[in-house]
Amino acid sequence: MKPRGDIFLPQKEDYYAQIQGQLYLTGTKYCDLAVWTLKDFVIIRIERNPAWAENIAKLIRFYYERFYPMFAENSTPSEAEKD
Repeated sequence: MKPRGDIFLPQKEDYYAQIQGQLYLTGTKYCDLAVWTLKDFVIIRIERNPAWAENIAKLIRFYYERFYPMFAENSTPSEAEKD
């Protein structure tokens, strides 16, 4: 497969934020994103973006202030916990 410089993942795409978050959380330097369609198959290398690091604090705050409370409120005890 030849490198294709004309294909990239725009930073405004949701996948970009998801990949950057995973790169920072796992300490990984890059991710190879495989994109398949009926017409083509390409692999796009996404490197960790140092400027994106400022979002980590926002994600942690979101998790503890919004996501976790909603998750905990809506979770139900398992059968084992009921006994």
